[in-house]
Amino acid sequence: MVKVSLIGAGSHFTLGLLGDFFRVNDLWGSTFCLMDIDEKRLKVVESTVRAVVERRGKELKVEATTSLKEAVEGADFIICAIRAGGIDALRLQVEIPLKYGADHLVGDTTGPGGILKALLEVPAVLKIARCIEDYSPKALLINFTNPMTPVCTAVSLYTKVNVIGLCHGVYHIVKLASKLLNVDSREISVHAGGLNHFTWTTEVVYRGESVFSVLVKELFSPSKYDIVEKHPYLIGRELYKVFRVLPTLSDRHFAEFFPYLKYWLNHPKYGPVLKKVSGIIDFERMRLSKYIAERKEDFASELSAVARGEKEIKPLGEYALDTISSLVHDRKLKLLAINIPNKGLISGLPSEIAVEVPVVIDGRKIEGVSVKLPDAVKAWLRLHSEKYLLLVKGIVEGSMELVEQAMVPDPLTPSLEAAENILKEYLSELKRLGMMP
Repeated sequence: MVKVSLIGAGSHFTLGLLGDFFRVNDLWGSTFCLMDIDEKRLKVVESTVRAVVERRGKELKVEATTSLKEAVEGADFIICAIRAGGIDALRLQVEIPLKYGADHLVGDTTGPGGILKALLEVPAVLKIARCIEDYSPKALLINFTNPMTPVCTAVSLYTKVNVIGLCHGVYHIVKLASKLLNVDSREISVHAGGLNHFTWTTEVVYRGESVFSVLVKELFSPSKYDIVEKHPYLIGRELYKVFRVLPTLSDRHFAEFFPYLKYWLNHPKYGPVLKKVSGIIDFERMRLSKYIAERKEDFASELSAVARGEKEIKPLGEYALDTISSLVHDRKLKLLAINIPNKGLISGLPSEIAVEVPVVIDGRKIEGVSVKLPDAVKAWLRLHSEKYLLLVKGIVEGSMELVEQAMVPDPLTPSLEAAENILKEYLSELKRLGMMP
């Protein structure tokens, strides 16, 4: 049928994507090509995937390779789920900004941490895209790698590859709405747009009728505070008061786009909640959480249990396979969020920046749906858009001067001196570890 290649098959995405093959259930006869640079890890993943496919008696040809060319050649769809530099790079991206006073919660999208991550991820994904240009120019690149906005923007600006970015963040607001309204999340639809991890919801619909105003009322109901805190959406409530549209994602990502993060982290009510949901940072030691390093062992145990049939795989829910199925079978499909070049979909933002908007897949084309946002919201989106464009230009041109200039206006950068020191130390550590892109 088609060849679907996964670059970064050693990631946690692989089992979920295999689960999506079973959930979509109409791509049998296809080839699922697994590619990773870690040969040992790749072999374990490959044997697990083969075991599940054989046990369920499905026709899915499984291939595995450490060669990017072999994975890309002849592929119709290429999913990118890489993390350049692995755990060593992640530690630098988290701990160096913290050392110089730059707060963050996740650090994979915005802030100095997101910029440092982009310095490795953008060149790595561009390498994949240029290989696609050479060996499968008609293939669709589906990106999962963060920071999503600069990665997708770089590919669309500097290659001829057709690229989209997928993220499940839009379902944060769907999940919150279902709990606050006590309704089935599958019957909720939202209209949202912005930048990845920084989208704003302008409409919420349940069974064909708007429930936006009802949702807002419940959001501020004292009886629903526990739901709001657990989500968490405490910062989201405060932002709604100002902008009158709803932040789409939970506070874990959304709070990082504002200069008030330090205040929120020190707030007696917000701080403990934000620190708890970070999952990345040990705030007592201001270091990468030890649990991140332990994930590798947890993943190995999970693979072993799945291979033996002791644990069932769960669908990923990122809708890559739904997109592929819709395009292959020429079936109309509406998705709540895909990252594509703006080109006027959100007025007032640069045309070339990758924005996250609803899309309709119809006639084997992916068409974005425009989203109207308040001017005050677009002011914040423009700030981050221009920062990302400057960052991408600096990375592609090899200009650390431009990269530093991109870091300076970021709301989480505490000072000019901090920006200079963060970048200088990161580059020095990359050179020492042999990771320079």
